[in-house]
Amino acid sequence: MLNSFIFFILGIVSGLPLALTASTFSMRLVDLGISKSTIGALGILGFVYSFKFLYSPILDYFSLPVIKKILPKRRDWMALSAVLCATGMIFSSFVSNADDLFLISACVLFIAISSTLFDISCDAFRIEAVSRDKQGGITAIFIYGYRVGMLISGGFALFLADKYGWKMTYLSLAGIYLSLAAIGILLSLSIKHEYKEQHNSKNETFATKFRTIFLNPFIDLLKKPYTKIFLLMIAIFKITDVYVGQMMNPFLVEIGFSKSEIAAVVKGFGFFATLIGAGFGGYLTTKFSSSKIIIFAILFQIFANQLFILQNHFGHNVYVLSGVIAIENFSSSIGNIVLVFCISRACNRQFSATQYAVMSSFASFSRSVLSAGSGFLASNLGWNAFFLTAGLLEIPCLLIAIFLMRKKVL
Repeated sequence: MLNSFIFFILGIVSGLPLALTASTFSMRLVDLGISKSTIGALGILGFVYSFKFLYSPILDYFSLPVIKKILPKRRDWMALSAVLCATGMIFSSFVSNADDLFLISACVLFIAISSTLFDISCDAFRIEAVSRDKQGGITAIFIYGYRVGMLISGGFALFLADKYGWKMTYLSLAGIYLSLAAIGILLSLSIKHEYKEQHNSKNETFATKFRTIFLNPFIDLLKKPYTKIFLLMIAIFKITDVYVGQMMNPFLVEIGFSKSEIAAVVKGFGFFATLIGAGFGGYLTTKFSSSKIIIFAILFQIFANQLFILQNHFGHNVYVLSGVIAIENFSSSIGNIVLVFCISRACNRQFSATQYAVMSSFASFSRSVLSAGSGFLASNLGWNAFFLTAGLLEIPCLLIAIFLMRKKVL
């Protein structure tokens, strides 16, 4: 029970900075009178999360010289990154003019990088400290916390900004973030954590050390049977969700829904469906083999997204939309849990920080690139054919999952 609470807190800490580099950041720029084109361009700062694998080997190989005397492996980097992230929030609170756009953007970039350092070390700690059979349940708890963190820096932050201004908002978030990080890290000391230290000799040549730090995690990952096919599967695992998600708002607006209705149903009602789906996904991982739950998740995603054809038939009907969104968010959340569960199981604990960062970043980046054609398809096919096509795009993933199941890789 204590372990679940600890990972719930760590999930909040991991998820809280995200909106500060995305939606809340955009709203702050709107208040400063920044142009839409500039706001859109600054969205590129979010790409830091897709490239965290580039420096994740450093966290696998090195412990922090001073902090490691106080905190064990993984917790040392978590503590440092939390302090850095909170510092970025504090600095950001004192920048309040449109003329200081560069400084505001620099603070956001600093927050994003610090946040990824925490994510890398926290994911590695979860993989190493939790047994394989309990990964799914703990992952669900962690994602619950992650969603709460996003809610704090999203909706709650906007409420604070509306009442007290951005300076007080960022200072408050920094205090909340640092307090929760301290609680989570200190409580995590009670969890038994076995970590296989990598060889770190002072007599190693630069070439040997470079290979040990940056190449060995990739070599270890790629030498496993069918790794390339597994990577292809996770790259297209949620392609249907991404395609439909990218075009959901344009679709709903076109059939007559207002922004308020979309916010109430999709963002509000859908949030609770997402939480329920995460819990159910975690439950599935404790009862069934990974191959069965992957295949179930793929089929459920295909089915759920076809319900938008039904929505198109009924048009502007809030009750139908509530049902469609509930099922779609429920299935999508199960898919998220299953994806994290499978990637976690595929990691070698000796290189857990790097391998998890590589695979999760690869999956996220691949889907972002592949989803670029969603608008083209929607414009040229019409909505019903678009939703049907989006579902068919998941079929290759299903076939790969069946193949890997037969090869006993999953």
